[in-house]
Amino acid sequence: MRMQRHAAELGLVAFASRVSRPVDLDALERELVGVVNDTMQPAHASVWLRSAR
Repeated sequence: MRMQRHAAELGLVAFASRVSRPVDLDALERELVGVVNDTMQPAHASVWLRSAR
């Protein structure tokens, strides 16, 4: 269990560093889905993005 948590934390840290700069939203969505699937393996998930103002 500890190794899974560590792997999840590493995946999220890598994702956070990627989103700290401008990115393509389609590519970001694919990467986010991959990170969530690899680390948490949920039955389902939703992502809501607020539009820029």
